[in-house]
Amino acid sequence: MVFRLHGALMQFVIKQLKPVDVHASALSYIALPAEERQKVVQAFLGRMDLVDTFIAANPARLSQQEIEIVSSWRHLVFGRFIALRQLKKHMLLLSCDGTSTAYALTGLIEPIEIVIKQPLPTMIETVLLPFRGKIIYDGVISRFNVTFGSGSRRGFEEHLRAAKASNGFFTSLPASPAAHTAQPAGESPKPKLDRRTHLPGWEVDRHQTPLDASSEHIEDRIDDAVRIGGAAEVCEG
Repeated sequence: MVFRLHGALMQFVIKQLKPVDVHASALSYIALPAEERQKVVQAFLGRMDLVDTFIAANPARLSQQEIEIVSSWRHLVFGRFIALRQLKKHMLLLSCDGTSTAYALTGLIEPIEIVIKQPLPTMIETVLLPFRGKIIYDGVISRFNVTFGSGSRRGFEEHLRAAKASNGFFTSLPASPAAHTAQPAGESPKPKLDRRTHLPGWEVDRHQTPLDASSEHIEDRIDDAVRIGGAAEVCEG
């Protein structure tokens, strides 16, 4: 359901904003390469009002329950996070905005650790979405070539403890009561954008590789590989 609903919304974004070239626009959103899907998502993040427009038009003929799910995505969180530790039910993410905030991210099909395919902790960029009382992501995760020292690892654990102690550990969205505040008719709240990186003690390589989980059926298929620091980074479809 998540892929279908998110794909329908992103298809609407493509039609409205045309963030990809003509050839790519002729494809369905879920058929686009991960890099092209990122362009669509970035365009959408700048025009969150399209959630209301999509719901009003309802081109995908969604049910009321499905409309409520899409409507809840107004409370998405986009940014960079430290993927700290994979637990049985979710991945622990730390916000990179310098606040004591952490999230429990549930994989769409398989654990996030398997999707990332990189030793933890590591830094990722993605869109967090609310879904039935849990936090999921939009199907695309970008990872970075990051080097962490032992001091950083200790700092991450302190960050997590501080988040839990200050009620900053979230297993669902919206992440604060303020997100429930009523909005003027026809307006959507701006998403929480969390791209600043203020966690000390680590170094980020400029290379960034999108990974995705865009199919209901997992296929172990590599579309593209990019060499970063001697290690193969992959985009999976």
